[in-house]
Amino acid sequence: MRKFEKNEKVVVVVRHRAPHQVTGVRRIDLTQYAHPNIWAVIPCVEKDGKRISLKTGNEVPSKRFDEVRDGNSGMAFNYDDGTRTILTRCFTYGQAQFALADRTCDDAHCIPIRCFGEELAAPPKRE
Repeated sequence: MRKFEKNEKVVVVVRHRAPHQVTGVRRIDLTQYAHPNIWAVIPCVEKDGKRISLKTGNEVPSKRFDEVRDGNSGMAFNYDDGTRTILTRCFTYGQAQFALADRTCDDAHCIPIRCFGEELAAPPKRE
């Protein structure tokens, strides 16, 4: 289990296509993570203005059309390689604290989010 300090917060970087690449599709809702115009979903820890990937530990550079969404307790991050983690709250000496733990719950008891595309430098070509 990894606990987060007070000056750290979990965010999800959502990368989507530029507006001129989107035709006939409504704007992406903040609750959507599986929209066809999203090409990367990268959970990160944000500290001192930098975003560090929870999966790789590498810094995630900002791209022009990135959305940065706050992480909430109950978010379950499912990676394509089978890694499954969950953002949860725990209490240390009576203080609430966020922590990242291995996920054992089923999809009905959390908010499952498929995480992908971290390795991509640009949106993939459409078929």
